[in-house]
Amino acid sequence: MSSPERWEAKQLKASGVLGVKDHPVYHDEIEEGVLYQDVCAEKEVEVELNEDEPAFLQGKTKYLIDMSPVKILKNPEGSLSRARALQAALSKERKEIEGQTKTKNDH
Repeated sequence: MSSPERWEAKQLKASGVLGVKDHPVYHDEIEEGVLYQDVCAEKEVEVELNEDEPAFLQGKTKYLIDMSPVKILKNPEGSLSRARALQAALSKERKEIEGQTKTKNDH
């Protein structure tokens, strides 16, 4: 019984259309009553890799392999550095204001 046939039988059984005893591979000796003989059957598969470069990629793949990773550089004049400095200054100012407000409320 093929996988699609097993799936179909399972769906029919779950919907109540197909009774267990009506199943195509029903056996009285088994607890569930259904035996799938080819479930455990393993097929030996041999995989062969094709190492040849396709025509549309000829001469291009060697450059991809030889590329070094992009270096990450710090740029102190960049927009992220400016944004970080601005946020640090705003955070410091906010903490100072909160500290002043807290000391005024304590007195």
